[in-house]
Amino acid sequence: MLFSTFVGYLVAGIPGAIIATIFVFIPSFVFVLLGARYVEQLRNNRTVQAFLSGVSAAVVGVILVVSIDLAREAIVGVSSVVLAAIAFVSIVFFKVDVAKVAAAAMVCGVLYAAFKALH
Repeated sequence: MLFSTFVGYLVAGIPGAIIATIFVFIPSFVFVLLGARYVEQLRNNRTVQAFLSGVSAAVVGVILVVSIDLAREAIVGVSSVVLAAIAFVSIVFFKVDVAKVAAAAMVCGVLYAAFKALH
């Protein structure tokens, strides 16, 4: 979700971020509303489980590729490298919630931009 929000922001600013975030969630809501009664039937279906395993692996690959592309664009200087390293360590080793890390990174980015604008 955070990646789609970020990409939406890069493409069209705040409105793009909002639209991208909404459209990330819509398919999940539709699947839950339309498919809730079939979940138990599909849970024991080997064909469906094999398909979902393949989809899960593909999604991990897509996330990795998008992450690499975004990192190239987002990590542009020493401060962004330090911030990315702190975020990584916080999430992976200290198990800090991703939303909290993202919020803290946003605050740091705004403060850094404000500080840079003053000097």
